[in-house]
Amino acid sequence: MPVILPSEQVLGIRSARATKAVAGIQREAPVTAPSPVQELAKLADMLEKDLLTRGEFDLMKAKLLGPPTI
Repeated sequence: MPVILPSEQVLGIRSARATKAVAGIQREAPVTAPSPVQELAKLADMLEKDLLTRGEFDLMKAKLLGPPTI
């Protein structure tokens, strides 16, 4: 049976912890951007609460939806 030095044990423990940490990150749900519909609803709510002017709303809406397609 090979002799394991304490420094090798520490490296093994650190490696195992790092592997678990990476595995934990991979299990988390990916962060997704809000849909254009959700963003538009937020803008409409802000307009209703007078946090945006009609011009600001229209400008942000146009940026969000992009150019019209035929």
